[in-house]
Amino acid sequence: MIRLLVIEDHPVAITGLRNMFRPLRDGIEISSFESSIDKVISDVSADDFDIIILDLYLFKTDPLMNVHKLRDHFPDKPVVIFTSEEAEEWQRKMFDAGVSAYIFKSESRKEIMGVILKVYQGRIVFSDFILRMDFDHILSLADKGVFTITQNQKIILQHIAQGLSYKAIASLKNTTTSSIEKTMTHLRRKYSAHNNAELITILRDRKVL
Repeated sequence: MIRLLVIEDHPVAITGLRNMFRPLRDGIEISSFESSIDKVISDVSADDFDIIILDLYLFKTDPLMNVHKLRDHFPDKPVVIFTSEEAEEWQRKMFDAGVSAYIFKSESRKEIMGVILKVYQGRIVFSDFILRMDFDHILSLADKGVFTITQNQKIILQHIAQGLSYKAIASLKNTTTSSIEKTMTHLRRKYSAHNNAELITILRDRKVL
């Protein structure tokens, strides 16, 4: 069962999410609804949920600061933005801040469920705009031959290719799971890979890994 912590302060959106998922049918349940980032940080345990669903615009708060607070307090929990804001600038800012997906409230239940499942599997789900930008970026990198990784990054990628989890790799390297996650997020963004498997394929094709 995928458990969602929803941070939302719009009654209509809350009602829509309440009616969207049926645990027995969908394998997704909402563990709790909250309207305040500070209340989540003070009252909610990381053991109570798997994914954070965050409204972009919470009353009298800064969206970027909200993401940073959640990422700092729950480093192992993915954050998914749930919003009506379609501006490309906000999509880029949110992905740069480390969110795992950016979902429009107008999307269908099937589409939203699909994104949640991918995020639960550890993937980052980019929007069409980000995909276009990243495709242009990867072509420019290929033209310049800019495909390099450090020895530490190479070792982490080799472990990923062997099927090890972030937690297992962190244990082997005597570091934190968050550190491994940040390394992989950085590499996926640098080489415009949608997931770890695609990142490994890209680097192997260019004889980097």
